[in-house]
Amino acid sequence: MAFTYHDLKFHARNALKAVGLENAGLEAREILCVASGKTKEELLRDQDLYVNDDFIKRVGDMVDRRREGEPALGAVSRFLDAAFPDHFLHARYPNMGILSEIGWYD
Repeated sequence: MAFTYHDLKFHARNALKAVGLENAGLEAREILCVASGKTKEELLRDQDLYVNDDFIKRVGDMVDRRREGEPALGAVSRFLDAAFPDHFLHARYPNMGILSEIGWYD
């Protein structure tokens, strides 16, 4: 079945909402933005474009990690670490390793 960005956001939101996340719509949008490399404006503009199976799997993996209780920053950061080793979180938060050691960031 073919999915658009809009369809995928809808399914991601419902999956996050099903586990009781209050801001499921916002978190779903942020996950799609990070996974696609688009801003929220670009995502809105492209909402009717179809996505490929690799992208669906990437978003699904991020949603699954969030559903399992991983903090949103963790789910997003793990993807960015793999895709973009020098991404903005390392520049803005160089001591993230320390946060991990004390249990604030996983």
